Amino acid sequence: MNKQITAAAMAAATLLATGCASHHPPASPGPAGATKASTAAHTAGNPACMAQLSAWRPAGERFDRTLLRDAGAAESDLRSLITQVGQGAQPSIGAALTDTGTLASAAEQMLDRHLPPSCVPHMRAALTAAMLSFGKQATDMNNASLALNDWNAQGAERLLKTASHDITAGTTGISQATADSNNYQS
Repeated sequence: MNKQITAAAMAAATLLATGCASHHPPASPGPAGATKASTAAHTAGNPACMAQLSAWRPAGERFDRTLLRDAGAAESDLRSLITQVGQGAQPSIGAALTDTGTLASAAEQMLDRHLPPSCVPHMRAALTAAMLSFGKQATDMNNASLALNDWNAQGAERLLKTASHDITAGTTGISQATADSNNYQS
């Protein structure tokens, strides 16, 4: 998974460096409305891209809902663990490891098979960043598990909070990708 996530990170960086610039040309020095008109024309979408987006949407949105459900379960587990560790308890982490692993696996599948079309500005980059955050949270959870085994409560709590932050970043990325899709279609 780490090789795939690293490859996806490189792809996201490439998209951000090259793809975004091609979708949003620099503002022209013409009248104030010129840039708005070109942006409005672009956001209406071209027919080929609209067809790709329409073909991706049923499975892609279903996958997004699955990811959001899995993220909710993992986040709930993490919040409970953060509270328990903060109170000095030695929590059971099995369910959290399972839920964070499920989320990371679903994110990997999204990176492998369910990315949206690259023609929609920013959408693929937002989803790729979200999936990378979901993958990172599993690593943070595994490291928190190791810290808990050594009863390093402070380190475990920090890692659990980082994993929680990663999940929030992932769900925010999905929301941004959805907004990008909606903006493109309007």
